[in-house]
Amino acid sequence: MDIIAQLEVWANVNSYSHNSSGLEKMLILAEKAFGALKPDEMQTLPIGLSLKKRKNAPFRVFLGGHLDTVFPPDHPFQSVTRLDADCLQGPGVSDMKGGLLVMLQALLEFEASAEAEKIGWEIFLNLDEEIGSPNSTPYLQECSQRCECALIFEPTLPDGSLVSGRKGSSNYHVTSKGKAAHAGRHPEEGKNAIYPLAHFITSLEGLNDAETIVNVGMIKGGGALNIIPDHAEAGVNVRTNREIEPILKRKAEEACVSLTRTTYRPPKPFDARTKKLFELLKECAEKLDLTVKWRETGGVCDGNTFGAAGIPTIDTLGVEGGGAHTKKEFVYLPSLTEKSKLTALLLKELARRTEK
Repeated sequence: MDIIAQLEVWANVNSYSHNSSGLEKMLILAEKAFGALKPDEMQTLPIGLSLKKRKNAPFRVFLGGHLDTVFPPDHPFQSVTRLDADCLQGPGVSDMKGGLLVMLQALLEFEASAEAEKIGWEIFLNLDEEIGSPNSTPYLQECSQRCECALIFEPTLPDGSLVSGRKGSSNYHVTSKGKAAHAGRHPEEGKNAIYPLAHFITSLEGLNDAETIVNVGMIKGGGALNIIPDHAEAGVNVRTNREIEPILKRKAEEACVSLTRTTYRPPKPFDARTKKLFELLKECAEKLDLTVKWRETGGVCDGNTFGAAGIPTIDTLGVEGGGAHTKKEFVYLPSLTEKSKLTALLLKELARRTEK
């Protein structure tokens, strides 16, 4: 099966993060495909698929990706469509089933090279990245202790740029408790839960600046308009490199609401060692007549986990495309081969430099 046909098969499997049957199908497909690498170890875990080869090699590389996508089974976007000779549209074609195929093809080429014996690698494909990797993050943290660098196959930015540094991201659940009462007959007996929450939310707007993004993404509470609401809640996402939680806690205390952090991904710094890895990738790209550029973003991925652990990480080695997380998601098909060859060459160069 050629790489485009394989992508079509994978993208037509609904692997929404909470669709256990679809995720199981993707695990089976991934086991079969990645088994071609003849790993020394391959293990299916409740949180994903793990493969290892030459784990005792002096230089070890982590390669990561995720099998889950964001489209539930009842979403209308369920199958692939060929837009033209170079573009395929479909759920997960760029984020990141196309990236998984880039990883696989790159490793197949690398394993057939003379340099292969000089590097050990570990692959982990998780099942929950699109919901923040709540179950797989501890395992990813373990993986970060076993590698010298990390390569992750998220898609590039829409303009083809790679991501250098990333902000950290936190999700918070905010609750406000009151006391129900009839708004007309006994208003003095009630305590409106919505007002304190509203005060807290409006206090957050001033935190937005060039370094920090605060988004109130969910709010609900109350019901019948003649009943004083006894409960209200909101969901807030914060992306920043700052230590902002003490500020949020203070504002919550002042507003008399409860604040709980539900997920956290630390910032991914673009430090000197990471920049050196990017520069090596750029050298490889030039040898293939490709262009590599990069910039920072507020988006997060599993690369944040490795970057925060001090591991040089490139986390957008996947395909070029666009429309991620929308029904217009597409992949630029030539990038499947281009990025595979680029990653294969990067691995070869890393192997050569281990001799120096």
